[in-house]
Amino acid sequence: MKIALLFLFVAVAFAEIPFDEIEEEEGSGHVSCRHEFRECAKDAEGDRQKFYVCLAKYFGCKHDERMEKIKHCIHRCYQERQTCRSFRFICDMRLRHCKYNCYNMRRSEE
Repeated sequence: MKIALLFLFVAVAFAEIPFDEIEEEEGSGHVSCRHEFRECAKDAEGDRQKFYVCLAKYFGCKHDERMEKIKHCIHRCYQERQTCRSFRFICDMRLRHCKYNCYNMRRSEE
Protein backbone atom coordinates (compact mmCIF):
# COMPACT_ATOMS: atom_id res chain seq x y z
CA MET A 1 0.00 0.00 0.00
CA LYS A 2 2.81 2.41 0.89
CA ILE A 3 4.59 1.66 -2.36
CA ALA A 4 1.40 2.31 -4.33
CA LEU A 5 0.95 5.67 -2.61
CA LEU A 6 4.59 6.57 -3.20
CA PHE A 7 4.22 5.66 -6.88
CA LEU A 8 1.08 7.80 -7.10
CA PHE A 9 2.85 10.78 -5.51
CA VAL A 10 5.80 10.49 -7.86
CA ALA A 11 3.51 10.13 -10.88
CA VAL A 12 1.66 13.29 -9.90
CA ALA A 13 4.92 15.14 -9.33
CA PHE A 14 6.24 14.26 -12.76
CA ALA A 15 3.07 14.82 -14.77
CA GLU A 16 3.80 16.16 -18.23
CA ILE A 17 1.75 19.35 -18.03
CA PRO A 18 1.64 20.48 -14.44
CA PHE A 19 -0.86 23.19 -13.66
CA ASP A 20 1.57 25.37 -11.75
CA GLU A 21 3.77 25.83 -14.84
CA ILE A 22 0.97 26.62 -17.29
CA GLU A 23 0.01 29.78 -15.47
CA GLU A 24 3.44 31.31 -14.89
CA GLU A 25 5.18 33.36 -17.52
CA GLU A 26 8.67 32.54 -18.69
CA GLY A 27 11.27 34.44 -16.70
CA SER A 28 8.81 35.57 -14.03
CA GLY A 29 11.14 34.38 -11.27
CA HIS A 30 8.57 31.91 -9.96
CA VAL A 31 9.93 28.46 -9.25
CA SER A 32 7.20 25.86 -9.60
CA CYS A 33 6.51 23.29 -6.95
CA ARG A 34 7.37 20.55 -9.40
CA HIS A 35 10.72 22.12 -10.24
CA GLU A 36 11.56 22.50 -6.54
CA PHE A 37 10.61 18.87 -5.98
CA ARG A 38 12.78 17.63 -8.83
CA GLU A 39 15.78 19.58 -7.55
CA CYS A 40 15.23 18.35 -4.01
CA ALA A 41 14.75 14.74 -5.14
CA LYS A 42 17.90 14.98 -7.23
CA ASP A 43 19.82 16.16 -4.15
CA ALA A 44 18.39 13.29 -2.07
CA GLU A 45 20.08 10.70 -4.34
CA GLY A 46 18.54 7.55 -2.93
CA ASP A 47 18.21 8.69 0.69
CA ARG A 48 14.64 7.71 1.52
CA GLN A 49 14.26 10.12 4.45
CA LYS A 50 15.42 13.10 2.39
CA PHE A 51 13.09 12.05 -0.41
CA TYR A 52 10.15 11.96 2.01
CA VAL A 53 11.09 15.45 3.21
CA CYS A 54 11.11 16.59 -0.44
CA LEU A 55 7.72 14.98 -0.97
CA ALA A 56 6.32 16.70 2.12
CA LYS A 57 7.65 20.06 0.89
CA TYR A 58 6.07 19.45 -2.52
CA PHE A 59 2.64 18.73 -1.07
CA GLY A 60 2.97 21.70 1.28
CA CYS A 61 3.80 23.93 -1.69
CA LYS A 62 0.82 22.65 -3.70
CA HIS A 63 -1.45 23.14 -0.67
CA ASP A 64 -0.23 26.73 -0.22
CA GLU A 65 -0.86 27.47 -3.91
CA ARG A 66 -4.36 26.02 -3.71
CA MET A 67 -5.20 28.00 -0.58
CA GLU A 68 -3.98 31.21 -2.23
CA LYS A 69 -6.24 30.56 -5.23
CA ILE A 70 -9.20 29.84 -2.94
CA LYS A 71 -8.53 33.08 -1.06
CA HIS A 72 -8.59 35.10 -4.30
CA CYS A 73 -11.72 33.30 -5.48
CA ILE A 74 -13.57 34.04 -2.24
CA HIS A 75 -12.47 37.67 -2.45
CA ARG A 76 -14.07 37.84 -5.93
CA CYS A 77 -17.25 36.30 -4.51
CA TYR A 78 -17.51 39.02 -1.87
CA GLN A 79 -16.88 41.71 -4.48
CA GLU A 80 -19.72 40.29 -6.56
CA ARG A 81 -21.91 40.26 -3.43
CA GLN A 82 -21.26 43.97 -2.88
CA THR A 83 -22.45 44.79 -6.39
CA CYS A 84 -25.49 42.50 -6.25
CA ARG A 85 -28.75 44.40 -6.86
CA SER A 86 -31.21 41.55 -6.24
CA PHE A 87 -33.02 40.77 -3.01
CA ARG A 88 -30.67 40.15 -0.10
CA PHE A 89 -31.67 36.48 0.10
CA ILE A 90 -30.82 35.95 -3.59
CA CYS A 91 -27.47 37.73 -3.18
CA ASP A 92 -26.62 35.63 -0.14
CA MET A 93 -27.50 32.43 -1.98
CA ARG A 94 -25.26 33.45 -4.88
CA LEU A 95 -22.45 34.21 -2.43
CA ARG A 96 -22.83 30.81 -0.77
CA HIS A 97 -22.83 29.07 -4.16
CA CYS A 98 -19.78 31.05 -5.30
CA LYS A 99 -17.83 30.20 -2.13
CA TYR A 100 -18.81 26.54 -2.45
CA ASN A 101 -17.46 26.54 -6.00
CA CYS A 102 -14.21 28.12 -4.81
CA TYR A 103 -13.53 25.23 -2.45
CA ASN A 104 -14.54 22.61 -5.00
CA MET A 105 -12.61 23.87 -8.02
CA ARG A 106 -11.22 21.31 -10.37
CA ARG A 107 -7.65 21.61 -11.60
CA SER A 108 -8.84 22.98 -14.94
CA GLU A 109 -10.80 25.78 -13.24
CA GLU A 110 -8.05 26.87 -10.86
